[in-house]
Amino acid sequence: MDSLTPRVLPGAEGGNGPFWSPDGRYIGFRAGGKLNKVEAIGGPVLTLCDTPDVRGATWSTREVIVYTPGNSAGLMRMSAAGGSPSPLIDRNSDERSLRHPRFLPDGRHFLYSAVGTVLAQSAIYVGDLDSADSKSRRLVARVNSNSAYALVMCCIRGKRP
Repeated sequence: MDSLTPRVLPGAEGGNGPFWSPDGRYIGFRAGGKLNKVEAIGGPVLTLCDTPDVRGATWSTREVIVYTPGNSAGLMRMSAAGGSPSPLIDRNSDERSLRHPRFLPDGRHFLYSAVGTVLAQSAIYVGDLDSADSKSRRLVARVNSNSAYALVMCCIRGKRP
């Protein structure tokens, strides 16, 4: 990772939907109908679970991965060590899919996009790992966009916030 020259990680060829572990040691991705991870410096590809597709994935500091297993699916959760995924948040009847989850710094809450059956109904929500009840999700914005989070720190007059 100390070079600007790209290199192929053996076993990750044809992978898509990459996402990083919180410590930057691993890259998660989908290839061959499976959700996988591999050390960023190289090494064997480890299979986490079977999945037909991935429409976004994110890795929590709690060693939980949240992902969308397809174009018309809800969100799933699983251990970053692998195993059986379980449903986390189901889509509502007016939603085509839930996509692009992104964990927030607390490792518990995450943003995700809900694509509406009518695009004007699309939105970004915040979910909670500790509450699998889809009724507990909170609307952030009514917008047809992917979710994203950025922490921006700046210095003002030489002082750090």
